[in-house]
Amino acid sequence: MWSFTKDIAAQDLHYSQHVYNPLYYNPAFTGFINTKYRLNVSYADRYRQSFGKAGIQTVFASGDINIPIKNGYSNNSSVGIGAYFYNHIAGENSIMDNVGALSIAYRIALDEEHHHTISVGGNASFANRRYNYNNLQFGNQFDGVFYNPIINSGESTSYPSKNKIDAGIGLIYSFKGTDKLKGYVGVSTFHLVPDNDNVITFGKGLRYNVHGGLELDFKELSLQPSIMFDNQGSAMELYAGILFKYKVIDTKFQKIALFVGPYLRMYKSPVGGFSMYTINAMGGVQFNDFQLFVTADNTLGALQKTFGGFNGFEVGLSYKFGESSSHNNKLYCPVFR
Repeated sequence: MWSFTKDIAAQDLHYSQHVYNPLYYNPAFTGFINTKYRLNVSYADRYRQSFGKAGIQTVFASGDINIPIKNGYSNNSSVGIGAYFYNHIAGENSIMDNVGALSIAYRIALDEEHHHTISVGGNASFANRRYNYNNLQFGNQFDGVFYNPIINSGESTSYPSKNKIDAGIGLIYSFKGTDKLKGYVGVSTFHLVPDNDNVITFGKGLRYNVHGGLELDFKELSLQPSIMFDNQGSAMELYAGILFKYKVIDTKFQKIALFVGPYLRMYKSPVGGFSMYTINAMGGVQFNDFQLFVTADNTLGALQKTFGGFNGFEVGLSYKFGESSSHNNKLYCPVFR
C-alpha cells in the first residue's frame, strides 16, 4: 500500500552492489582506474512481496575515462570525466525516476612512488519523476478483506511529473602501504541544490556518504573488507562486509579470478534505532578485463514477513580497457571500481 503526504521528493538508490556504481556514490571515483576506460551496467530487482509483483526495479549504466595530464605536478596527475544514467521504477510503474549525471574529477599522486593519492570530484544531475496514479493503492481503499479501487482514496493526485537539477561533491584518499596492504577512504555529499519535495519525509536534506576498504593480498588469495555509511536526515544505512578473491590465473597476459563474500546491511528507522537487517551473499568472476557479479538479498528479523526472506537480487558487469600512462599503473585504485 502507498501513503502520500503533502511533501513529495526523490528517493535515493540503495545498492547491494555499491562497488558497481562508484560514480553514483562518489564523483571522485570518476576516472579512478588503472586503465583508460571503464563501463559498468547493473540491474536490481527486489521487494516484490511488499511492492506488488513488479517490486522495485533499477537499471543503471555508467562510463568514465581517465586522462593523464602530462604537464601536471611531477607528471602524476590526471582528470576523470564520466556520466551515468539510471531508470528506477517502484511498483507497477507507479513512480518512475529517470536520472542522468555528468561528473568530473582531478586526481594527483602525493609522492614519487605513487603510494598516496587524492582525488576530488563533483557532478551535476538532471532527474525526471513521473507518477502513475492509476497504479497506486492507498490504505483507506482496503475494505477489510480486499483492496477496492472504487473507494475514494481521499488523497490528492494532482502532483505532476517533476524535473530537478542537483549536484554533489566527493573526496577520496587511497594508499599503498606494501604490496600486500592497500586501502582507500572517501566522503561525499549530495543534494546540494535544495529540494523540499519528498516521498519519504524523514529523508530530506543533504545526503552524506562515508566509505572505505582494504585489500590484503596473500598470493593466490586476497581479502577485501569494505564499509559504507549513508545518512540523510534521520534515515541511516550501514553496509559492511568482506570479499574473498581467489586468483585462478594471474599473469601479465591473462587474469581469471573468483569472488565470494557476505555483506550485512542495517537500516535506521525514523523513530528508533536500526530496525531492518539484510544479509547479502555476493559472488562473481573476473576474466581479464571483465568482471561479473551477482548478489542475493535476504531480510532478517521481524520484517521478514513484510519484505520476504529472499527479497531480491542484483547483477552487475564491469569492463575496463585501454592502455593508460605508465605512472598511472603504479597507483592503487580500489579493485572493483
